[in-house]
Amino acid sequence: MSRAYEIVGQPNINGKIKVQGSKNSALAIIVASLLTKDVICLENVPNIADVLELLKIIKKLNCPVSFLKNNLIIDASNITYQSLLFPEIKSFRASYYFVGAFLTLFNKVEIFLPGGCKIGKRPIDQHIKGLTSLNVNLCLTNDILRANSLDIIGNEIKLDIASVGATVNLILTSLNANDKTIIKNAAKEPEIIDLVNFLKQIGANIIGEGTNTIIIYPIKKFHKANYKIMPDRIATGTYLLYGALFAKKLTLTNINTMDNYALINALISLGAEMNIRKNSITIYKLNNFDKLQIKTDVYPAFPSDLQQIMSTFLFSGQGISLIEETLFENRFTFLEEISKMNGKFLIIDNKALIIPSKFKSGVVSCNDLRGGAALLLACLMASGTSILKNVEYIERGYENIIEVLQNINVNIKEIELHEA
Repeated sequence: MSRAYEIVGQPNINGKIKVQGSKNSALAIIVASLLTKDVICLENVPNIADVLELLKIIKKLNCPVSFLKNNLIIDASNITYQSLLFPEIKSFRASYYFVGAFLTLFNKVEIFLPGGCKIGKRPIDQHIKGLTSLNVNLCLTNDILRANSLDIIGNEIKLDIASVGATVNLILTSLNANDKTIIKNAAKEPEIIDLVNFLKQIGANIIGEGTNTIIIYPIKKFHKANYKIMPDRIATGTYLLYGALFAKKLTLTNINTMDNYALINALISLGAEMNIRKNSITIYKLNNFDKLQIKTDVYPAFPSDLQQIMSTFLFSGQGISLIEETLFENRFTFLEEISKMNGKFLIIDNKALIIPSKFKSGVVSCNDLRGGAALLLACLMASGTSILKNVEYIERGYENIIEVLQNINVNIKEIELHEA
């Protein structure tokens, strides 16, 4: 028996969504909270599967937690070193943030290489390059990473690619260095800024966040703090695209509009009608829109995390759209499920031609988080009733998505499938 969503297509969306806190910010900041060896209170934490899995690991480190109504309290005052060979480590990518945090806390770490969605190769070579530059000894065998350093040495590191994960890990590791560390070609994502803002709240001395050069000055002791996690820009983008196809009127609140600049520009180019404010957007149904050309890249370019949802959206366009995926080579695999619903497309290397198609209802399966959100949109676009399986992927990143969608007049419910 497995869980699935039953979705009736062609909804008349109307209402308001208060967008959840950022998944990617929350995961990094929760791990960084351990550095204080004190009590941290976090607001606007999304109640999603990835956060709940992370909290299971935190508890095993002798750190009690209280999580109620998106408010999280972590008490790391009695944190103890543990070898991080827990099954939960393998379930999501961001667990590698423990590497930087443990090197600062304990000068060593032993951890399973993390998993996550099957969207392509996500090597840790930039992590290894940066950590080695900081005088960290590394050993990688049988999917287990062991790292240690009794003397983390501040250095200048230039990343080959602006990796968010490597930038986070190197910031966390550099906090305990013997001198300042300079990270060049650093990631500029809003989630990096959010992490650095949190670290400053607990006592860190960091400059340059949001630019391609971040400088971290070492500090030996951190203190407790209260901090509010930023809104989730990918959830914001997801619901904007749902609204652009089906909304009589959909208002999104608790957002940072500028974090979705690339998507908003794309929707404006298609003729979308929106009322845009600093912390809210109202969007109306977009009729008879044209083709679009999108190329994903690191922030502030169009985000890879929205590519699959945008690709699905563009099946409703009037012309053939071109999507170029520059970050993850398997991000088009979800289209195999779309083809079961009569979606027409052509993939050439890292580009996809999206051909206008009328979707039929069907039974499709999620294989990754954002692909799942894209397939949910496909089910909304289809006539009739569709079944979406493997919904656990969606719940890794979207809080209470059934309730959120039901509240804006989407006919969706959870069902149980009895499969042979």
